[in-house]
Amino acid sequence: MMRRALFVGILCLLPSAQAAYCFETPEAEGSLFPVFQGQPKKVVEVSTFFPDVGPQRDATRTFLLDRGQITQVLWNTNRGTTQAAASFQSRTGSAWQGSFQRESDSIMAAFSGQSSVTLTSVLASPKTPLTLTFDGRNRLSSYTGVELDDLIDENLPPVKIQVSCTYSLQKREVYERTTLAGAIAIARTARFDELNRLMAVEISQKLKGSAVPATVLKTTYAYGPDGHLNQSEQKRGETVVLTSTFATDSGGRVLRFGIRTTDGYEMLWTSMYDTQGNLTSQRETMNGRLTRTVIRTITY
Repeated sequence: MMRRALFVGILCLLPSAQAAYCFETPEAEGSLFPVFQGQPKKVVEVSTFFPDVGPQRDATRTFLLDRGQITQVLWNTNRGTTQAAASFQSRTGSAWQGSFQRESDSIMAAFSGQSSVTLTSVLASPKTPLTLTFDGRNRLSSYTGVELDDLIDENLPPVKIQVSCTYSLQKREVYERTTLAGAIAIARTARFDELNRLMAVEISQKLKGSAVPATVLKTTYAYGPDGHLNQSEQKRGETVVLTSTFATDSGGRVLRFGIRTTDGYEMLWTSMYDTQGNLTSQRETMNGRLTRTVIRTITY
């Protein structure tokens, strides 16, 4: 969740740039879905936003699971006027099939004062296929479908996406190649040390067919004497664009994550976990002002 923070131009400079499909980063949960421990049956996540102007607003995301495998994800935002569902079949072999459905009448509801969107109407709406494939070690090989964000935009449909993952055990590297809306090409390379700790992530983003050179960001990670992550630095070329600090518990889970950008932004995330190691709450502040809270209610 920490990844949905700030966007600077076409490329995110903050945690959103680090969220990946093919590997985990300390700044962000995976771009597809969180990984839950202890095989919960249901997870209800409520995000509350505190904008500079206007009232606070809530968005809910609900995960339904069967023996640890996600069977359905439901989104509800903008007071129920935008709802969506991602439904998945039982996985067979290396392939996992699903579908995405979305319905919104947020604009009309703003005038009428009521919404006709229900979960029943969402599940009766047209389906967009979702396809995931996995390699022999149960790692994601590819994903084709739509971008399944932790939030669903109230006015715009999700962006179509294609993702491929390649793993090099010899080089201790993971390569991720993503195409958004058939137009934006994003390449991520993650490098690990002999202890399988993330040491660097390089991100390149380019508009297909454009003569403008790709924007490249590189983040390097540093670990303390206890072996746990304590800081990182992100550069564009040789220019530092942000620095991050991390505080972790004895298991390496991030309890406190702060970033400072060279253009004056300071953001801080504080997190809490249950006894299974699953995230249960998170607070986000920007320059000292509360901007978002997240509460997860987990049923095992």
